Amino acid sequence: MYKSLRVTMSAPHIPAQFLKKYIQKKALQLELEGMAQVIKPASTVRIIVYGLKDDVDKFIDFLHKNPGNIVPDAIEVEPFMKESDYRGIFRIVE
Repeated sequence: MYKSLRVTMSAPHIPAQFLKKYIQKKALQLELEGMAQVIKPASTVRIIVYGLKDDVDKFIDFLHKNPGNIVPDAIEVEPFMKESDYRGIFRIVE
C-alpha cells in the first residue's frame, strides 16, 4: 500500500545543505519520491513524500530523530493527495 504525506517542519535555523545532505539522502535510501523546500524567512521546511507506507513511516521517524542536529519547534504531518507525478525521484526546490 502506498502513502502520501505533507510534512511541515519549523526550526530556529535551517542550514543551507540540510535538505540535500539529510532529507533528500534519506528519501532516496528509502526509495521515496516527492519534493522538499525551505520556506523563508520563517525557517520552515515543507516536504511532500510518497512511497510505500512502511518506508514513509520510517522517513517520518527519521525526521523526529533530529537529523543534522536540527531540533524542530514543530512537525506537522498530514495526508496529501498526490497531484503530480514525481517520476520516481525526490527533488529539492530552491
